[in-house]
Amino acid sequence: MDTRYSELFIIVLLLLIGFVGKANAQLYQDTLPVPFSEIVWDHTDVSGWPITAALPTVSIVGSVLHMPVDDSVCGWKTLDGKVNANVWVIAHRGGKWKANTWDFLRHTPFCQKSKLAEHIGAPDGWEPVAGEKLYIMVSGIARPGYAETIHERTNIVEYFWKESATQPLEQPPKDQVPVPLSQIIWEGSNPIPPDLPATRTMHEVWGDTNTHGQVCWRADITDWPSPDGHVNSNIFAIVLYEGKYYGFPWDYMGWKNIKPGTDNVYCKGQEHLGDYPKSQWPESLGNKPVQGEDIWHVATTIISNPSGAGFDHQRTNIVKCQWASGISCFPPKPCTGSEETPVIRSFTAEPVKVTLIPNNENNNLLLRWDTEFADNLRLETNHGDFVETNDYSPDVDGVWVRIEEDTTFMLTAINDCTPEDEWPSALVTVETQGLVPTGALSILLLNEYGNATTVPNE
Repeated sequence: MDTRYSELFIIVLLLLIGFVGKANAQLYQDTLPVPFSEIVWDHTDVSGWPITAALPTVSIVGSVLHMPVDDSVCGWKTLDGKVNANVWVIAHRGGKWKANTWDFLRHTPFCQKSKLAEHIGAPDGWEPVAGEKLYIMVSGIARPGYAETIHERTNIVEYFWKESATQPLEQPPKDQVPVPLSQIIWEGSNPIPPDLPATRTMHEVWGDTNTHGQVCWRADITDWPSPDGHVNSNIFAIVLYEGKYYGFPWDYMGWKNIKPGTDNVYCKGQEHLGDYPKSQWPESLGNKPVQGEDIWHVATTIISNPSGAGFDHQRTNIVKCQWASGISCFPPKPCTGSEETPVIRSFTAEPVKVTLIPNNENNNLLLRWDTEFADNLRLETNHGDFVETNDYSPDVDGVWVRIEEDTTFMLTAINDCTPEDEWPSALVTVETQGLVPTGALSILLLNEYGNATTVPNE
């Protein structure tokens, strides 16, 4: 391509990119109760600064105010190599609408899009009260006494301050590990205190099917303190070995582990998990867990601390997930249904003896059940296969399965409002005849009807 045309192409492309970015920002307009001329600016008047980035909404989760600004804000010029923006609040105080910056945002080591809600306020001591109408905005550095960096801003968003903003987080879901913390054998010198309750929520755990890929956790822990400005939490693994549960901290998490475009998803390389306890994982696999193995995950404030600094101990709820399985795992839903103990009235197989036909995929049988007060169902086999619904409909009363060897099925009725040791189970055994068994099982339709994930026995 001719150099002149190449340069022209690049210039046009850059202009188009800039135009599209600004056009997207302009889709969001300022929401204000009065004209700019009636606002008293305690800090630099930025009303004339152009809107070049969008702030679609504002929300509060627990104690954290989330402001999902465009990623373009991360590219704004920085003040000191770290902070590059101010967060604003416009509120009615002293009989006038007044605007002031109340905090800074940093663009490194991750694009910050949230701040502790309790930080919001004004130089005269004002703090918002429940139900008060506020207006939130993000701009380039505009606080007096600091060098201005870039004269750009987001649109202004209206937000009604919630009383919950200054209250503790909602009660996290219950732990999924089936034993108390006091019954876990802790490897190393930094156990989780047995009486430490969960105060933060771990919403989700998932990992790549490649054991050298990543494992990620979505958790409300970004405001936990850091001893060194980098890491602010430990991630613990709990494993089951020879009937006993072992727990150990296997890595640190911090700002650099936050997934780009998010402010509460942390990711680490799966290859980092290993060494504890050595008796659990074979040396041939590098003392690491095998794919599909059950791992219980929990994050804590810094307990295994390289700097020696101490903090009040906090932790998330404990979430169970299969290692490197490629599926997402969620904590149990809060108890919102019946507190009646679930019941299994019947559990049958039709037929109870299956004739296997060579090269025929129709070696199917129908499992039927009749349950009451069940939020979800778990179906397991004596071969190690299992499936568990996470949004079960009581209208579903059966499932087709395909077998290729004698199989015993166990059905468990789950009710999140009752203790797990009260969940009933029922067994049914199906025999096969004919074809030599090959050792495989497929649970075919429970996923469609009951929104579950099937985990095959490797």
